[in-house]
Amino acid sequence: MFVCSLCDKQFASALYLQTHTNVHTVQNSYAGSRCGENYQSTTLRFYMNLYSGKHKCTECGKCCEDSTAVAKHMESHSGQIPFACTVCSKRFTQLGGLVEHIRIHRGEKPFECTVCSKRFTRSEGLVRHSRIHSGEKPYKCHMCDKAFSCSFGLESHESALFRETIQMSHV
Repeated sequence: MFVCSLCDKQFASALYLQTHTNVHTVQNSYAGSRCGENYQSTTLRFYMNLYSGKHKCTECGKCCEDSTAVAKHMESHSGQIPFACTVCSKRFTQLGGLVEHIRIHRGEKPFECTVCSKRFTRSEGLVRHSRIHSGEKPYKCHMCDKAFSCSFGLESHESALFRETIQMSHV
C-alpha cells in the first residue's frame, strides 16, 4: 500500500499516489494564486485554465486553454471567413488553411518519408509518421513515465489522469 503523507489516503500503486498528490498541489496552488506559479507542470495549469473558465468565449461560453485560443475561436462567431476554395466553396479564416486544403483537391503530397516513401499533404504529417521509424516519443507525461509519439496521445493521457485526480479529490 502507498499512503499519502498529506491526508493518509491509501493507494494500490505509486502512480495512483503520485496522481493523487497532485490534487493537493493543484487545489492549494489554484486557490492561493490564480497566476499558477506554484503548479507542478504547465499541463496542470493548462487544464485548470480550460476547466475554470478563465479563457471563455463571450458568445457561446466555450472554455479555451489560453487567450490566443479563445481569440481564434471567437473568429468563428464574427461571420468573417474571407478565404474560399474555388473548387468546393469551403471557406477558411486563414490563408494557410486554404492553401493546405487546395493540396487535397490537387492530390499534392509534397512531403515524402525518406525511409518508406509514403507522402503527406502537410509537413506535420510527415514528422508524426517519421516517429514510427525512429521510435521517438518526445511527449513525456509530467505525472508518470509514459511517453508518446504525438502530442494528442499525451494530451489524452494527461486529461484522463487529471479527470481521475479530480474525481479522487471528491472521494
